[in-house]
This record gives sequence, C-alpha cells and structure tokens, in this order.
Amino acid sequence: MKIFFLLYIFLLLIYARENPFEFIMDSKKNGVTTNEVPKKDFLSKESINLPNSARKIKSFVIEYQNLDGSIDRKILKLDKDIDWHFPILISQDVENKDEIKEENKKSTEKYIKVNDSLAFSIEKNSFEIFTKDTLLREFALTDPMKIVCDFQKNTQFNSKSYKLQFLPFKEVIIGNHTDFYRFVIELDGQYRYKISKTDYGYKINVE
Repeated sequence: MKIFFLLYIFLLLIYARENPFEFIMDSKKNGVTTNEVPKKDFLSKESINLPNSARKIKSFVIEYQNLDGSIDRKILKLDKDIDWHFPILISQDVENKDEIKEENKKSTEKYIKVNDSLAFSIEKNSFEIFTKDTLLREFALTDPMKIVCDFQKNTQFNSKSYKLQFLPFKEVIIGNHTDFYRFVIELDGQYRYKISKTDYGYKINVE
C-alpha cells in the first residue's frame, strides 16, 4: 500500500504546474480555439417596416455579442416622429468610406526599418516583425489593448516609438532592455490575436 501511495505522489509531482495559481494571458488564452478563420458576414443594410398605427419612435435597442461571447445591449433614446409609409433602415455604411481608407493609407508608412537586422510591416489586420531573434514570451494587456512581444536580444538600438494611423494598429513602442527587447503594439480596440512563425520572423494577425 505504501508503494502505491509513493507512486501516486511521484506522478503528481511530474505533471503538476510549477505554480498552479499563476495567471497566464497569451494568444492561446484569448478565445482562439481553431486555426480556421470564420467567414464574416458584415452588416450592410437592413430594413424594418412598422405597422400603420406607428407615429413615433421612442427608442432603439441593439443587442450585440462581445469578443468573449457575452451578450450586451445598448439603448438609444429617440422620441422622434416618423412616417410609417417608409421603412426604418439599419446600416453600417460610412460616408466617404473609400476616401477615409485612402487617406489612412497615405498617412501610414507600411514598412518601417528599425535597424539593419530589425523591421516591421503592416498589411490590413496583420503586423509582421522581421527578425532572426527568438520570441521569448508574448501576452496581452487591456484598456487600451496592447500586444506585448519580448525577443532574445542580439542587437543594439535605442528605444523608439512610432505613431500609426493604419487601423487597427495605433502605436508601436520598441523598448531596449538589458537581456531582451520588447515590442508593444497598441490597438484601437479589443481583438483576438494569433502569433505565427514565418521565414522572416513573426506575424501577428488580429480579428
């Protein structure tokens, strides 16, 4: 009986975490459970017809799903007269949307060289870091959301920051520390993200 008890204790020591109460937040814990990218069905324009007795809209309620899957709602108080002959339209279209996107592209440098061995680029919802150094750790911060990546240090440079206007990426800070250097990528909102190794470094995709 004593032998079985000692064997049980030994197995627990092998498979136990170093710190079972340690809080870990990284790309594996942020809601991404599959490599398959879900197809998005974006809202364009929907309409609703009210009955012929309707004369005034008192409020508008929208129910939405958050990044973590929870459901919330927002109420917009209106108290506006309407003509029931015409439908109520719901749309996410933005006036001059193409002009706004083009202006963002003009004001954003897509490829930035930090030094001879380090650079990064932005393409839509992807942020690519060009480096031969090893990614040591990565995690996310919230309010505002920031993706933090620490790399093995094989290069010398001064800490730098870059203001970006190519959304969802707002700012990049590259910090020079004693044993590593750190990328801090600030986003314009809450996103899921996934980091993958490439032939030239690492790519961060957000959605």
